[in-house]
Amino acid sequence: MGVKHPFVNLKADGGDDTITRPSDWNADHVTEDISADGTFAWSGDEASTVTGSQTAFNIVGTTVRWSGASGMTLHGMANGAVGRIVLWINASSGQTISFTNESGTETTAANRILTPDGTTLVVSAGTIVLLIYDEVSSRWRVVGGVASITAHEAAGDPHTGYRLESADHTHASSGLQAGTIDHGAITGLTDDDHTQYRLESADHTHASTGLQAGTIDHGVITGLSDDDHPQYVLESLYDAKGDIISASADNTPSKVTVGANDTILMADSSAAAGLKWVAAGTPSTQAFGDSAVVGTSDTFTRGDHKHAMPADPGGGGADFAALFKMGI
Repeated sequence: MGVKHPFVNLKADGGDDTITRPSDWNADHVTEDISADGTFAWSGDEASTVTGSQTAFNIVGTTVRWSGASGMTLHGMANGAVGRIVLWINASSGQTISFTNESGTETTAANRILTPDGTTLVVSAGTIVLLIYDEVSSRWRVVGGVASITAHEAAGDPHTGYRLESADHTHASSGLQAGTIDHGAITGLTDDDHTQYRLESADHTHASTGLQAGTIDHGVITGLSDDDHPQYVLESLYDAKGDIISASADNTPSKVTVGANDTILMADSSAAAGLKWVAAGTPSTQAFGDSAVVGTSDTFTRGDHKHAMPADPGGGGADFAALFKMGI
């Protein structure tokens, strides 16, 4: 640390009556320690009432007493020097000073401020902040003071790195985060501390006492008609006697309504459920010389059906029947 002092008076050196001013009368005098028998005080108390966004704030002394009528956001301070210390005092009436960390608004990098946690430090009325100029990083560093308690709370839970432990800390082997919790050593596990859950026994007979006691009566459960299990086919798909379940696609049940009396079920890929009901057809009348035909109509014939025969071509029924039996 360098100390300079003014040349005040002259005194002859020993028997030499020649008055000579020392050549180093105003040079830096390096000191290791400073001790004061009297009162030690900061010098250069500077009053300020500026508000709003401030860059390259002109630091004159070592103390800035701020009393702005509205809030101030400080992005940087000018006149930084090695080891220089500045004490900010918020003497306002309910206003805040916001020290912005590494603010891009401050165009001169050497004027910028570094806060301990890298976020904006909000200083409420009646509190102080101490800054020192860091020669290596060429930044003002916040090194002490009292920050706003309100701002600390607003940041959320600043202690998420800690484990909440029991009063005797029996489950921590070492360190804040060490150890695992052995449920066998925890008391009160049978207490109903979570009333939003149902307490059940190993055989699922449920609790016998308390808010969740008794067995489950489905008659008092709501939402039973909801389709909560789409993997099952709902009974509500069946509307009438004879309705059957088919499928319109993979894993897609589809109802086929009951058909008319005496109809039969036939596959039909063009039908929505792949099936359709088909009525019996009337047997056709054959003529002599007709060829056999498989047919294309979606009909069926009953077991006791008869095909109509053409009239007797010879006019004699008995003669025709005899010829027919002979294969003529």
